[in-house]
Amino acid sequence: MHLTPFAGLTLHHLPL
Repeated sequence: MHLTPFAGLTLHHLPL
């Protein structure tokens, strides 16, 4: 699921 470069970075930055 790769919509946008920002989305990927945000997911990685989020506390999962």
